[in-house]
Amino acid sequence: MGACCLNLTGVGPTRFNREKYLASGKIWHMDAIRSMTRFPEDELLEGARMYAEKMNAAKGPIKLVVPLKGWSSIDKPGDILHDPEQDQLFVKELKSRLNADIIVEEVDFNLEEMGYAQKLVSSLEAFMG
Repeated sequence: MGACCLNLTGVGPTRFNREKYLASGKIWHMDAIRSMTRFPEDELLEGARMYAEKMNAAKGPIKLVVPLKGWSSIDKPGDILHDPEQDQLFVKELKSRLNADIIVEEVDFNLEEMGYAQKLVSSLEAFMG
Protein backbone atom coordinates (compact mmCIF):
# COMPACT_ATOMS: atom_id res chain seq x y z
CA MET A 1 0.00 0.00 0.00
CA GLY A 2 1.05 3.55 -0.59
CA ALA A 3 0.35 6.48 1.74
CA CYS A 4 -1.34 9.15 -0.37
CA CYS A 5 -2.70 12.41 1.04
CA LEU A 6 -3.43 10.89 4.44
CA ASN A 7 -2.40 14.16 6.03
CA LEU A 8 -4.27 16.71 3.88
CA THR A 9 -7.84 17.89 3.45
CA GLY A 10 -9.67 20.42 1.30
CA VAL A 11 -10.69 23.77 2.81
CA GLY A 12 -12.57 25.48 0.01
CA PRO A 13 -15.41 27.93 0.70
CA THR A 14 -18.03 25.15 0.95
CA ARG A 15 -16.08 23.03 3.51
CA PHE A 16 -18.10 22.10 6.60
CA ASN A 17 -16.40 23.37 9.77
CA ARG A 18 -13.91 25.27 7.61
CA GLU A 19 -12.55 27.46 10.41
CA LYS A 20 -11.24 24.42 12.29
CA TYR A 21 -9.14 23.41 9.31
CA LEU A 22 -7.91 26.92 8.52
CA ALA A 23 -6.69 27.42 12.11
CA SER A 24 -3.31 25.82 11.39
CA GLY A 25 -2.39 28.67 9.07
CA LYS A 26 -0.77 26.18 6.70
CA ILE A 27 -2.94 26.64 3.63
CA TRP A 28 -2.11 25.95 0.00
CA HIS A 29 -4.39 27.92 -2.35
CA MET A 30 -4.89 26.43 -5.80
CA ASP A 31 -7.43 29.03 -6.89
CA ALA A 32 -10.45 30.95 -5.53
CA ILE A 33 -12.42 27.73 -4.99
CA ARG A 34 -9.83 25.10 -4.05
CA SER A 35 -7.47 25.15 -1.07
CA MET A 36 -5.73 22.43 0.95
CA THR A 37 -4.50 22.25 4.52
CA ARG A 38 -3.16 19.63 6.91
CA PHE A 39 -5.50 17.67 9.13
CA PRO A 40 -5.47 18.78 12.77
CA GLU A 41 -3.47 16.43 15.00
CA ASP A 42 -6.55 14.80 16.57
CA GLU A 43 -7.94 13.86 13.15
CA LEU A 44 -4.55 12.72 11.89
CA LEU A 45 -4.27 10.33 14.84
CA GLU A 46 -7.85 9.14 14.33
CA GLY A 47 -6.97 8.47 10.70
CA ALA A 48 -4.02 6.35 11.83
CA ARG A 49 -6.31 4.34 14.11
CA MET A 50 -8.80 3.80 11.29
CA TYR A 51 -6.04 2.74 8.88
CA ALA A 52 -4.69 0.28 11.47
CA GLU A 53 -8.14 -1.24 11.92
CA LYS A 54 -8.53 -1.75 8.17
CA MET A 55 -4.99 -3.08 7.73
CA ASN A 56 -5.37 -5.48 10.67
CA ALA A 57 -8.46 -6.93 9.00
CA ALA A 58 -6.56 -7.80 5.80
CA LYS A 59 -6.89 -11.45 4.77
CA GLY A 60 -3.44 -11.69 3.22
CA PRO A 61 0.00 -10.15 3.64
CA ILE A 62 0.13 -6.37 3.71
CA LYS A 63 2.81 -3.71 3.72
CA LEU A 64 2.60 0.08 3.88
CA VAL A 65 5.37 2.08 2.21
CA VAL A 66 5.61 5.54 3.81
CA PRO A 67 7.28 8.33 1.79
CA LEU A 68 9.32 10.45 4.22
CA LYS A 69 9.53 13.43 1.84
CA GLY A 70 5.78 13.95 1.56
CA TRP A 71 2.57 12.11 0.79
CA SER A 72 1.52 14.14 -2.28
CA SER A 73 2.78 16.52 -4.94
CA ILE A 74 1.87 19.53 -2.74
CA ASP A 75 3.51 18.07 0.38
CA LYS A 76 7.22 18.05 -0.36
CA PRO A 77 10.22 19.66 1.34
CA GLY A 78 9.99 23.44 1.10
CA ASP A 79 6.21 23.50 0.56
CA ILE A 80 3.93 25.05 3.17
CA LEU A 81 2.10 21.74 3.74
CA HIS A 82 5.25 19.66 4.31
CA ASP A 83 5.50 18.70 7.99
CA PRO A 84 7.51 15.49 8.50
CA GLU A 85 7.24 15.73 12.30
CA GLN A 86 3.44 15.68 12.13
CA ASP A 87 3.54 12.87 9.56
CA GLN A 88 5.60 10.85 12.03
CA LEU A 89 2.79 11.23 14.60
CA PHE A 90 0.56 9.38 12.14
CA VAL A 91 3.18 6.69 11.49
CA LYS A 92 3.94 6.19 15.19
CA GLU A 93 0.24 5.86 16.06
CA LEU A 94 -0.34 3.50 13.15
CA LYS A 95 2.61 1.26 14.05
CA SER A 96 1.49 1.09 17.69
CA ARG A 97 -1.85 -0.39 16.62
CA LEU A 98 -0.83 -2.75 13.81
CA ASN A 99 -0.61 -6.51 14.10
CA ALA A 100 2.99 -7.69 14.43
CA ASP A 101 3.03 -9.30 10.98
CA ILE A 102 2.23 -6.06 9.12
CA ILE A 103 5.24 -4.31 7.64
CA VAL A 104 5.65 -0.53 7.56
CA GLU A 105 8.64 0.60 5.53
CA GLU A 106 9.70 4.23 5.51
CA VAL A 107 11.54 5.40 2.39
CA ASP A 108 13.40 8.62 1.60
CA PHE A 109 11.17 9.74 -1.28
CA ASN A 110 8.13 11.91 -1.99
CA LEU A 111 5.07 9.96 -3.11
CA GLU A 112 5.42 11.51 -6.57
CA GLU A 113 9.03 10.41 -7.12
CA MET A 114 10.00 7.48 -9.32
CA GLY A 115 11.98 5.88 -6.47
CA TYR A 116 8.77 5.59 -4.44
CA ALA A 117 6.94 3.95 -7.34
CA GLN A 118 9.84 1.54 -7.80
CA LYS A 119 9.71 0.62 -4.09
CA LEU A 120 5.97 -0.12 -4.38
CA VAL A 121 6.57 -2.31 -7.43
CA SER A 122 9.41 -4.22 -5.77
CA SER A 123 7.26 -4.74 -2.67
CA LEU A 124 4.44 -6.13 -4.80
CA GLU A 125 6.84 -8.41 -6.67
CA ALA A 126 8.17 -9.73 -3.33
CA PHE A 127 4.62 -10.60 -2.23
CA MET A 128 3.94 -12.34 -5.54
CA GLY A 129 7.08 -14.47 -5.16
